[in-house]
Amino acid sequence: MDTGMLTTMAAWAAVALLVACLGLYAFLRRSLTYWRRRKVAFAPPSVPFGNYADTILGKKSLAMVVHDIYETHRDQRYVGTYFMAMPMLQLHDVDIIRQVFIKEFQDFNGRGMHYDPSYDPLSGHLFQLSGPIWKNMRVKLSPTFTTGKIKYMFSTIGDCNDNLCEHIDANLAEGRGVYTEDIRDLVARLFTDVISSVAFGIESNSLKNPDSEFRRMGARIFEPCLDVNLRHLLIFFGGGIMKTFSIRSVPAHIHDFFTRIVDEMVDHREKNNVERADMLNLLIKLKNDGFVPVDGPGEERSDSQDSSSKQVQKLEKHQIAAQVFVFFLAGFETTSTTTSFTLYELAKNPEIQTKLQQEVDAVLQKCNGKLTYEATQDMHYMDMVIQETLRHYPPVPFLTRQAMVKRQLPLTDVVLDKGMRLMIPVWSIHMDPEYWEDPTRYDPTRFSEEAKSARHPGVYMPFGDGPRICLGMRLGLLQVKMAVASVLSRATVTLAPGMPRQPRFSPRCVLPSPIDGITLTLTARS
Repeated sequence: MDTGMLTTMAAWAAVALLVACLGLYAFLRRSLTYWRRRKVAFAPPSVPFGNYADTILGKKSLAMVVHDIYETHRDQRYVGTYFMAMPMLQLHDVDIIRQVFIKEFQDFNGRGMHYDPSYDPLSGHLFQLSGPIWKNMRVKLSPTFTTGKIKYMFSTIGDCNDNLCEHIDANLAEGRGVYTEDIRDLVARLFTDVISSVAFGIESNSLKNPDSEFRRMGARIFEPCLDVNLRHLLIFFGGGIMKTFSIRSVPAHIHDFFTRIVDEMVDHREKNNVERADMLNLLIKLKNDGFVPVDGPGEERSDSQDSSSKQVQKLEKHQIAAQVFVFFLAGFETTSTTTSFTLYELAKNPEIQTKLQQEVDAVLQKCNGKLTYEATQDMHYMDMVIQETLRHYPPVPFLTRQAMVKRQLPLTDVVLDKGMRLMIPVWSIHMDPEYWEDPTRYDPTRFSEEAKSARHPGVYMPFGDGPRICLGMRLGLLQVKMAVASVLSRATVTLAPGMPRQPRFSPRCVLPSPIDGITLTLTARS
């Protein structure tokens, strides 16, 4: 082939590339007029990333970009945005949000997140499912989180919490009453032990062995790196890309680890008739019977629990793996985040810490120093403290919903196309001075019964709201209360030298992840 022909081919290739780029640019320009054509107020986008360039490029977390849009367009009840060429609608009006979450939930029950169990079994869990599939799974799983079932698992949680107490006592003794620890890492190891025990029936021993396999797997799922960040963004906004290229929601080694563990544990229990007070035991009952036993003789069995019904659908093993997987993620990550930030704020607010210690001491004294389920329910100021932590640091700082049909947005004349994504800026609303006086101040009294009754119910939603409110909320709060009570009954916490008073968050994490960790000094109480 002569030089002239090569030159001609290169020229045509360059022209083709230029035409393709111009075509793509024109497509994006046209796509980014979606809200203008519908006469909806919108945040000005840019080609090719829309309003989320800083998130896609790893400069700002998704939550902070959502917050910036909220701050800039606070006077708008809703504002159009774009994730690349995908139009979305960010909701600011809490009355509209309540309608979407509760009254009109049937038309907004999806999160718009990608799932496809055919090639990605772990994606088929309750958090990502939508429509009838989600509803069926929610009905089946709800009985596993009743008060009776939480009590059923309490002793298993308590055993892990005892190991935390031993760890603190040993370190205080070694440090002659004072020692410093990365609290975020400590409680992440604690809750890894709790969840691996409660979910799988396996003792991971992460408190004693920080390099345990369960701890390493959990840390990698939320590791602040480009691969993890891109996977999380694709789950929310790139389902088509994930399906086209068969991209799983987690890397292969994490997928293989969790599916293998579940397969082995289910097979072992069924072959040896093993019964254990944990979630896996309840899920095996759903696999074999299609329902879980009621908590007591006074409870009626729902339709989903009627073993004689022709409608009973038993769980498949891959569905068990998916539910256990998300239970593991939510159980160790969100609880460890809430616990560590609670202790961080108490370290900065010694008067609040002292008041909470007094309540913990009084409750423990009534039950001879033993932290029982009933004792945790008597810690009312503890409830207020944790709720204030969740206002400042909601585990999921934004929520999404999806229009399941073409319809009007409640309380407006905006018509939403089927599949339209709605963004709810949870953290922004939690920190809005219109709803919260001096919102940056840490003040548990905001959650007294009087204060709560005087406030709009839609301005606080750390676990979501309506039928999709977090199913494991009560179990997670129980774990946080037990851990905080165990620490404060033994030690007073203060910020370690060099620890900033305002956390800096990683721009590459969907969930709030402090760059500097949370290092506290523990001093033995006299």
